[in-house]
Amino acid sequence: MKVNYDHPDSLETELLIQHIHHLRAGTAIDLPVYDYKLHTRAPETVRIEPKPIILVEGILIFAEPSLRKLFDMKLFVDTEQELCLSVACKEMWWNADEQWIRLSSNI
Repeated sequence: MKVNYDHPDSLETELLIQHIHHLRAGTAIDLPVYDYKLHTRAPETVRIEPKPIILVEGILIFAEPSLRKLFDMKLFVDTEQELCLSVACKEMWWNADEQWIRLSSNI
């Protein structure tokens, strides 16, 4: 099933909350891997071991109150759109033209 990862409904917020609780309790988690080119969740996972600091990043993490209250510290970085686009392209292994077309089609 193809998922639009730019839409808030695509977020697995409850799973993220569970994972944060597990990591805080000292239990490892199996983090899902998402294929942003195919718009699906990949069958494999990545094992994440608990650490003293848990860093959670994303553009919508402050939108959900139940998630937001789990954070001891909150930091919002506001930057130029071109830099955001560049970072997104590197994270998703897409070139700027493909990413720009994808973003433009959603406007």
